[in-house]
Amino acid sequence: MGATATTSFVTDDERWQAVVERNPRAVGEFFYSVRTTGVFCRPTCGARRPLRQNVAFHPSAEEARAGGFRPCRRCRPDEAPLSIEWAEAVARACRTLEQSADMPSVAHLAERAAMSPSHFSRIFKSVTGLTPKAYTQAVRASRIRKELQGGGSIAGVVYGSGFGSSSTFYAEADPYTTPAIDPPPCSSFRMREARTAWV
Repeated sequence: MGATATTSFVTDDERWQAVVERNPRAVGEFFYSVRTTGVFCRPTCGARRPLRQNVAFHPSAEEARAGGFRPCRRCRPDEAPLSIEWAEAVARACRTLEQSADMPSVAHLAERAAMSPSHFSRIFKSVTGLTPKAYTQAVRASRIRKELQGGGSIAGVVYGSGFGSSSTFYAEADPYTTPAIDPPPCSSFRMREARTAWV
């Protein structure tokens, strides 16, 4: 039987191997400090790898600070990883899509997230598994099915789902009239899973 890969990083050997590999799954699990430089880092830090004998491991940034180490200026271990910030930005965008009567454009969502539209679209798909357009269609389809099941009129449902006119709805009818799975709620995007994609 083959060995099973571990991602628990319980032992110092496992932690050191994660540092050597700059394993993104170790981000948030521990930090490491370097005695000769006086700094502490994330496991994925791109700085030159220190000698093993100069490295100590810490379960939190607070403990590393308490040991007299200062945060690395390169990986900024005392700040949230960009991947977590991105995942939170996507969750906010999803809430906007779920709550808005008029579906905002990708450009608008990207501007609110302080990203370019193309970068926002890539990050959005990495977190949700859907493009912003596909997520928007799924949100609309979910609204339409629920409102029709509740006895709403077709005209009311069309306008209430963010379509400017019935002709726009019928021009794009297939995604909204075909049975489909509801979009995943923004609360389902777990930060631990999302952060491994980019750190």
